[in-house]
Amino acid sequence: MTKHLPQPIPISAASPVEYIPSVMDVDAYRLLKSKEIDGLERELRAAAEQDDAKPEALSALRQKIEAERGMMASTIDLMGRKYPKPITFLIQTPTPIERDQINSRLVMMGLTQVTQQQIRATMIEELFAHDWGKGDDAANEAYAEEVANFLDGVWLRQETHDAAIERWQEQEIQRVMDEADGAPSRERAALPPKIITVRENARQQNIIDEMMLSRPRLRELASRNLDFSRRNAILLVRMHVVGARQAGSAIEGIARDPVTNALPEETANRLRDLIGDVAAWNDLVGYIDRLYSLDESERKNFDSPLEKPSPIDGFPAPSGGQENSAGNSTASNIGQAPAGESATIIELSSASTSGSSMEPEAAAPSNSLTGEG
Repeated sequence: MTKHLPQPIPISAASPVEYIPSVMDVDAYRLLKSKEIDGLERELRAAAEQDDAKPEALSALRQKIEAERGMMASTIDLMGRKYPKPITFLIQTPTPIERDQINSRLVMMGLTQVTQQQIRATMIEELFAHDWGKGDDAANEAYAEEVANFLDGVWLRQETHDAAIERWQEQEIQRVMDEADGAPSRERAALPPKIITVRENARQQNIIDEMMLSRPRLRELASRNLDFSRRNAILLVRMHVVGARQAGSAIEGIARDPVTNALPEETANRLRDLIGDVAAWNDLVGYIDRLYSLDESERKNFDSPLEKPSPIDGFPAPSGGQENSAGNSTASNIGQAPAGESATIIELSSASTSGSSMEPEAAAPSNSLTGEG
């Protein structure tokens, strides 16, 4: 008789799974922490049975166990006070086909991200609508043309410089790997020289700042991009939550729209308000996102590994703002969008990034739109 292996991914989403955000789940925390304490107690008993057991080591282990017990009790008390009525969600498990179609479905439901090309094109357009104080329309347009050509030249040189930096990084990684494998030591190649002067960099930044302050269209693009993670999280909840209950009673009004096969946006927003806490919301969205990830044991059951979809704008996922020694982002204020609190599907935020900028960058070492990295 042939023994059938279990399916690594449910092929049917007929039976939703229950999920309580971990920050709300007292029972799950108590079970996990109790297992850790049981392990420490077994370690203590084994150590005490040794002929050469040292009293000070046994005493330190006992103190650790008591500290863990105290931490568990205080954490359970805190969770109980912070979440007196934890919410249990019913989550629809995506099928393999739904995994493949996640990007197209998100786009169909209205999730789009501001692209680098869109920002640059809008910036150029707005230059000609901006009043530069030159006295008449002809002089104003001539100055706007000069500024547009300046920005376009800076952007082109920045892309060239970024490509050179990327090649240098690849060569440096290879050099280090070769030396680790026993190859003769080689001097590190010199960094590619900057091709944008400090003065040019300052000028383009001042232009961008002025345009952002004075042009509503650019501010609207920035607003849309900063709101991307929130909209993505709401859509994931809309697409996968099919029910919820609190204190043993079903939460009313959770019904899917038959057209979109998802919760209405106002229902998802109501759930967000009901959850209240950011950590619990992030936990729920993160759990849904992980439904699109496979662990290594599951990957082996497929001909090829499941990969995260590419961003809809065709760019690779952003690499994050470059940081200084204080940990502060040095990205331009019109560079890459910050990752939200939660993971996403189109732009998965397991690689969380820092920064306060505006556009997804085209896999370049520098994240600024126009400035030097």
